Amino acid sequence: MALTPLRPVTDTNVLLASEKSKSATSPNREYIQRWRNDEFTFLYSEDTLLEYIKKMQEKHISEDSIKKFLGALFELGVQVYIAFYHLPVYPVDPDDIAFLLCADNGEATHLLTYDRHLEALTTHSRCAVPLSSSRTSVTSCQRKVERRSMRPRSAVLPSRPP
Repeated sequence: MALTPLRPVTDTNVLLASEKSKSATSPNREYIQRWRNDEFTFLYSEDTLLEYIKKMQEKHISEDSIKKFLGALFELGVQVYIAFYHLPVYPVDPDDIAFLLCADNGEATHLLTYDRHLEALTTHSRCAVPLSSSRTSVTSCQRKVERRSMRPRSAVLPSRPP
């Protein structure tokens, strides 16, 4: 059985964990490295991009690291243009709206996050799939997508109004 290509939206906390990790075996660093190896598509929007830059600067990520990330994002990522602005349920943190809209408009397979507020929205959104603190491989995420894709779409995300 062929694996469904991954199209995740990555929450800022996963990106920051990757940048701040000192461990060579960090699952967050592995995730970013796999993306840079072109193993999956990294979705982003103008608003998520601004959030990445803002939070990386706030957390004192070096300017060189930020530039390298942005260079890779512009080369390998896929920008999602937000055309549909309605969510069935809104998150507690307004900063999370950008990630949900990007995931919905970009038809993401996952929204990778450590944010418990987003995890609570799993039943209302097609792709709010939390990244647990345990080691997570891209292949295991692809298998989860395969299992989910067998369910009717309406069971995963309410239909958009016409």
